[in-house]
Amino acid sequence: MNRQCELDEFVTRAMEFLRPIVESYVDPHIIGMRKYNNSEKGKERLAVGWKLRRKRMVEASYETSLEEIKQIKQFYKDRPDGYHVDHIVPISRGGKHKMENLRYVTREENAKKYNKMLDELIN
Repeated sequence: MNRQCELDEFVTRAMEFLRPIVESYVDPHIIGMRKYNNSEKGKERLAVGWKLRRKRMVEASYETSLEEIKQIKQFYKDRPDGYHVDHIVPISRGGKHKMENLRYVTREENAKKYNKMLDELIN
């Protein structure tokens, strides 16, 4: 058995062991959010949020040429495993959906940055 197969088998066994423990823990905050998101008010709020995001993305992409759109699509396709594509200047803060405003970051870095500017992270 090669090293990768051994690692895969170990991970599978570990997950089988941990699954009942993880499933038995229920975060009350998550349950509350699930109930809210499934309510009519929650569904409306989520829809408004997605519409606003879509509007911002369209506005941010307005000046983007077709050639640059192809480059951006390729940039997303070439993203290394475990990484996200991040807008250096967030769309919600007036950033553009252009190649010079994109970079690869880890999931953790992206979650930490959220919609902050880089200089706000330093302070």
